[in-house]
Amino acid sequence: MNSFERLIHALSAEWEVPTVYGWFHLTFCGILAAVTLALCLLFANAKEKTFRRVLFCGWILIFLFEFYKQLTLSLEVENGIAVWSFSWYHFPFQLCSSPLYLLPLAAFLPESRARDGILFFLATYSLVGGASVYIYPDTVFVEAIGRCIQTMVHHGLQVAFGILIFVHEQRKILWRNFLAAIPCFLFLVGIALALNIGVHSAIPDQTFNMFFISPYFSCEIPIFGEVYPGLLPYPLFLVLYILVLTLASAILFSAAYGVRQIACRKCKNSD
Repeated sequence: MNSFERLIHALSAEWEVPTVYGWFHLTFCGILAAVTLALCLLFANAKEKTFRRVLFCGWILIFLFEFYKQLTLSLEVENGIAVWSFSWYHFPFQLCSSPLYLLPLAAFLPESRARDGILFFLATYSLVGGASVYIYPDTVFVEAIGRCIQTMVHHGLQVAFGILIFVHEQRKILWRNFLAAIPCFLFLVGIALALNIGVHSAIPDQTFNMFFISPYFSCEIPIFGEVYPGLLPYPLFLVLYILVLTLASAILFSAAYGVRQIACRKCKNSD
């Protein structure tokens, strides 16, 4: 192995798999709360240019951790010899990978309905995905220390930036902007479905299940995994998947909308 490969191998050090709501999980919950509070206090009223820079800095951090993850997953050491092979299972195009592609657009696109849709996708669908992992991270905890840290940082930033978007863009918490987020979600689902079908046709021996909606593999999301395969045929499972995530995102948006309405009434009364 060369020096670079030895470094990557060292970064794949293993430990005992963390437990759900154990010290590791709770420590990152505390870090997430502190980081989210700090971001909101520092940038709630930031100028648009500053806010865009913050979004881009968040993307850089997510990208670097994802790059590290892909390197460590692609390297295996056999009898002291480095073997590189890419695992299509870990291709970064899941719901929780969406900030990799959307944060740069949110940072650089001019003001438009499309940008509002992306922002509120990040504040709803993406936040739901990140929060789900924090609530029940059992499936993402592994023996590799670095990948456990990476997944908590990645999903934590989804939550933190989703809340920051609600706080900074509170004047845009309007139902038309949530409705603009739905096509963004459907577009990503369409890409994931096309990739699932295309990659399976090209390399059927690889497990490739983007957004966990491949018709060729079981869904690995808790509860959804009980539905497909099993209870529902694939088309109904896909519809259910879209409806449930949209409903969860709509409930989250409703809560933010309600908080904004209450805050607006208090401001009017104080005047």
